[in-house]
Amino acid sequence: MAIPFLISTVFSPVIGMFIDSYGQRLNILLVSIILMFGSYIQLLYIYPFLPMALIGISLTIFSTVVWASSCFLVSQNSLGMALGIMTAMQNAGVMVAPLVITMVKNHF
Repeated sequence: MAIPFLISTVFSPVIGMFIDSYGQRLNILLVSIILMFGSYIQLLYIYPFLPMALIGISLTIFSTVVWASSCFLVSQNSLGMALGIMTAMQNAGVMVAPLVITMVKNHF
């Protein structure tokens, strides 16, 4: 379970620099969502190292885009609350996705 967070720690600055230079935050966000979905599906079929690495990359991309975009979307007065809500939603998604995948795997 440490693989996604290790990858996120190492690659966050690199991906942040890429996003700053490339732009297209919405398109990159959609790619990260598709990559995350595919990674969780791969957990059903292959050894978990590769899917966990891809989850780490997609989580890094998603987090970097969302956090960097928050200052454009929310006023300065409510930025702290917005960041708290974003953290809660991100952690909820990371918590629920493996449970759903496990339920699907046990069902089929």
